[in-house]
Amino acid sequence: MERHVDTTLLVLLLLFQKSTAPTTKGDVIAREVILGGTLRAFSNSSFHQLVQRLKEVIVEQASSVFQCKGEVDFFENESTIYPPTMSHERVYKHMRKVTIDLVSQDRFRVVPPMMGAEDLSFYSEDVPAAFFYVRMRNELLGSIHTGHSPHFMIE
Repeated sequence: MERHVDTTLLVLLLLFQKSTAPTTKGDVIAREVILGGTLRAFSNSSFHQLVQRLKEVIVEQASSVFQCKGEVDFFENESTIYPPTMSHERVYKHMRKVTIDLVSQDRFRVVPPMMGAEDLSFYSEDVPAAFFYVRMRNELLGSIHTGHSPHFMIE
């Protein structure tokens, strides 16, 4: 894949294997193998390039080599594929300035790119947006958990 896709732009490809029962008793080769997982990328073009390449490798190449039928289904017709969450430069710069003005330079941090799926990604395709975290923490009150924790609280 590395020759065809810039792997610095790819985030996550997790696969698990599930097999159906062998065709006959004592046969170790399953009749069917299903691979599933999650694909994420830092750009729409990288994501679609990876999808296309996986279809080529599995359907055309692997099927031919192993003399079997290969199918790839990304459920495009059944569910929505989340686009990457991208901050627009102008909005990011404005948020950065406002944040530093409010809480100071030393309290502002840039986090490395992540592959989370966010609803904001859909909005930011149409409206300039930026993704940011607001850290709320007060160890004395037990407010130490992140926003997706069931123990998250705002003091």
